[in-house]
Amino acid sequence: MKSYYRLESLMNLYEGYCREFIVDGRQLLLTQSSSKPFLIENKCPHQGFSLVDAHIEDSMITCAAHMVTFSMIDGRVQPGSHIRCGALKVYELVYQGNEVGVFF
Repeated sequence: MKSYYRLESLMNLYEGYCREFIVDGRQLLLTQSSSKPFLIENKCPHQGFSLVDAHIEDSMITCAAHMVTFSMIDGRVQPGSHIRCGALKVYELVYQGNEVGVFF
């Protein structure tokens, strides 16, 4: 059975928000870009570097270590990235009342 994990109050989210969480053994990054919150795995699929210092813009995140850019909508590597790697894991956010969370 899945459990709900509260992450943040909606009133605390703002453009550029970025915070790390460890939930059910998973390293997660909650961020907001283009007025939309995203929850992604907090490690680049290329070599596992944390994405907390990544550049975030227009629903895209660029790993600071190797400059690979991913869509935070579907996790796909974007054209122009010079390194081959798998997709970034993206999680579905759940809204309950005035907070956002995730089910695992």
